[in-house]
Amino acid sequence: MKTKKHTIQISICLICISFIILIFLQFRLYPLLLRNQFYKLLFDNASALKELLIIIFGGIFTSSFVVLMIGIVEYQGEKRKALEHYYSMSRSFLQHFKNIEYFEPRHPKELVQKCFWEESNNRIKEDMNNQMDNIAIQSGENIKAMLEKLSHKEKARLVHS
Repeated sequence: MKTKKHTIQISICLICISFIILIFLQFRLYPLLLRNQFYKLLFDNASALKELLIIIFGGIFTSSFVVLMIGIVEYQGEKRKALEHYYSMSRSFLQHFKNIEYFEPRHPKELVQKCFWEESNNRIKEDMNNQMDNIAIQSGENIKAMLEKLSHKEKARLVHS
């Protein structure tokens, strides 16, 4: 969106500058600004340089005007998309904000803290138990694999002892 805004600003500057120079050249206002003989060499009535400059700055003016029109249309589209995104994000935030569970103020603070501590401790203990079960399963599988590698005589000796 910033690039569209900068495009519009630069186009407006180019339009203004080229229009002023175009008016300056077209209506022969240069003798008012240039007080020396320099303008007679470059800007007399039949000067090809004057005609070339009028064509160049006329082209700059018209192309900047076209870029300005395109930039305004694109900026409006980008602005609309940004506002729609902002609106959808604010709606989703409000929906999530409504789902927050609050504790009633009639419960004492210590009771709420103890409840949180108990829940976190239960989760930690449950995770530890799951890890211990996984370790036991893995060690049991390792023992089975070792027993399969043993010969029948060694298995019989282990069973009798």
